[in-house]
This record gives sequence, C-alpha cells and structure tokens, in this order.
Amino acid sequence: ITLTATGGSIGLSNASALSIGSGSLTATASADSQITGEISLNAATGIGNGSGGGLSVAIPVPTGATVNTQGVVSATATVGNVDLTGATGLLSLGAINAPGTVTLTADKLKVGAGVTAASAVVKPSTAGTALDLGSATDLAANTLELSSAELGNLAVTTLELGSATAGAITVSSDVAPGAATVHLKTGSSVSGAGGMTGN
Repeated sequence: ITLTATGGSIGLSNASALSIGSGSLTATASADSQITGEISLNAATGIGNGSGGGLSVAIPVPTGATVNTQGVVSATATVGNVDLTGATGLLSLGAINAPGTVTLTADKLKVGAGVTAASAVVKPSTAGTALDLGSATDLAANTLELSSAELGNLAVTTLELGSATAGAITVSSDVAPGAATVHLKTGSSVSGAGGMTGN
C-alpha cells in the first residue's frame, strides 16, 4: 500500500488501523517463504491519526511457511512529525524521515532501517511493559526489546526511550544509540550491566 498526500497530512478519522491482510498462510511445497505486504506513507505536512496521536498500523507476521517475514512500514513527512502506533504484534520499520519528531509506540518494535529526525520518542503501548536495551531478540514477554544496532538506526539529536507508565528499563548489554542525547523515562527503575556510549 502506498499513500501520498502532496499537499497535506495522512491520518485516519476513526480508531481503525491501516492494515494489510490476515498474515496467515498454509504451508505447501511451493510456499517455502511468505512475506506480508508493505506500507509506504508520504505526506507534505505530517503523519498521525489527525487528532494528535499515532496513526495505527497493522502489518501481521505471516505464518505457515518455512520462512515467514513481516513487511515494513516506511514514512516520510516533508514538514512536521511522524507518529506511528503498532496496532498488533511487532511493528517493523523501513526508512522513517521527518524534520520534527518521530514517535513510535509499540510493545514490539523492529528498527530495520534508518529513522532520521530532529528527535524521536520510542515507548511501549501497554502500561507496565518493560524495556530491554541491548537485547538482540524480540521474544521476551511484556518487554520492548531494542538492540544496539536498532538504537544506532535512530539517527536523531534527542532520543526518549520509555514513558511515565513504562515498566523497568534494563540495559542488558552495551549499546551505542545514534542520538546525541538519550533520555530514559519510566514509572519503575533503571538497571543493568550494560553501558551506553553516545554518538
């Protein structure tokens, strides 16, 4: 799906999610791999839900094939901000570009390509969800995990990780965010054996 607004913004007027398919596939001899579709958003003046919140995006992880790959969402705003919310499961990102703030809200997030903006906010969508900085997987229950490589893909001046309602933040291994300044925000604690080096 490609949506382009050359003279305005992209948003949804109700609580629905912009979604692709069911993501299910029954494995057959000819179905060794499956990838769900991708969403590309391009707007002149920002991407969000039109009411100051995140545009809810749902790209399911396919099942049934030998190799299952989730499609990505990419977004570019010429002016303003990009605000995306993962409607279900893992939110997998392509390139995200905005001159303002990129806000990413999801309980599972894969930052597979560069996020370029003045600032970024990455926070879980469910209150009490923990953050693990340095984890190389997305398998831990009730935890938003970000690897050092994913944090490095956030090429912003200021990065805020977590929220006032987020669970504990753990720096489980050394990480090197792509941001000059990093703020950790939680309603719980910050701990861990890992270190953090700045850009």
